[in-house]
Amino acid sequence: MLRSKEYDLVVTDITMPGMSGEALIGFIKTNSPGTPVIFISGSKDAELARRLRVKGAAGFLSKPFDLGEIRERVAQTLKGRRRS
Repeated sequence: MLRSKEYDLVVTDITMPGMSGEALIGFIKTNSPGTPVIFISGSKDAELARRLRVKGAAGFLSKPFDLGEIRERVAQTLKGRRRS
């Protein structure tokens, strides 16, 4: 889907069947570089969050989080995208 259409935002878990989150962000930044990515993880691994940000992630949320937190992060990311 990311090859055929550009999306305003991708929100995804870091752990998925068939592809890691680190591989996914590489794919997105190669095929749709303007699409921001927010990762969700059950891990509070600061090093993982740092690596994802270096690779271009717009954000990293650790579970558990409340809906207000993800709404705010999505709104900030989309607002920043509109300004670009």
